Amino acid sequence: MNWFKKKQSNDTYRSMWGNNGFIEINNQTDLNSFLTIQSSNKKEDTRIHKKPIEIWEKLINEKPNIDCINLNAKIEIVKQRIKVLEENTREIPKDEYEVIGYLLARKKYNKYLQLFQWPITTEEKIQDLCKTWSVELVKIEQWYTLIPDEGIQEIKKYREACNKIRPEKPLFRLIIPVKSYEEKKERRRDPILLASSPFGRWDYILGAWDKEVAIVDELIYNYK
Repeated sequence: MNWFKKKQSNDTYRSMWGNNGFIEINNQTDLNSFLTIQSSNKKEDTRIHKKPIEIWEKLINEKPNIDCINLNAKIEIVKQRIKVLEENTREIPKDEYEVIGYLLARKKYNKYLQLFQWPITTEEKIQDLCKTWSVELVKIEQWYTLIPDEGIQEIKKYREACNKIRPEKPLFRLIIPVKSYEEKKERRRDPILLASSPFGRWDYILGAWDKEVAIVDELIYNYK
C-alpha cells in the first residue's frame, strides 16, 4: 500500500502529531523537512554494543531461598483469600492464582530439584541488561527461527522437567541484539534463551548462542 500518494500542489497532507493539533504539509519539501525534524528528535541510543553471548553472565542472580515449609497451610490461606475476593469483587485475583500455582509446585521441589540446574535471573536483571547493553527482550513466538538446534533441545528438556511439576506451559523469551533500521532487514542472531520458573517469579537461563541456524536458513530463507 502506498501511504504517500502523489497529489496536486493545492492539496494538503495533515498529520495528527504534536499538541493534539494539525501540521500542514503542502508539498514534498515540507514533507522532507517534517521527516527530518522527527528523525532528529529521536533519542540517541547510547547503549553499549555487545553480542548477547558476551554479556549473558550479567543476568545471573543468586538462587532464591525457596520456602517449602507448611505449604498446605499456606495454600489454604490463599484459597480462602481467593474465595472472599471472588465473592465480593468483580476482579479475578490473578496474583493469588499465580501464588497457588507456585505453592503447589513447591510441594515437588525437593523431589525434582536436580532437574533444574540452570542459572537463575530476575526481571530486574533482565531490564538492567536491556538498559545498559544494546539488546532487547522479545517473545519467542516473534523470533523462534533464531533458536539453534541446541536451543530446541534445551526447550524440550526444560518442558519435560516442568511437566513433572505442573501442567501449565512455561513462558519462553529471548534476548536478542538491537540493530539499526537498515540492519533490521537482516535476520538477527545470537539469542539468550529464558524460561519462566514453575516455582516462583524468576526465569532460568537455558542458554546463549553465537551460531547460525543452518538448516532452517538454507531451506527457508536462503532458498537452497
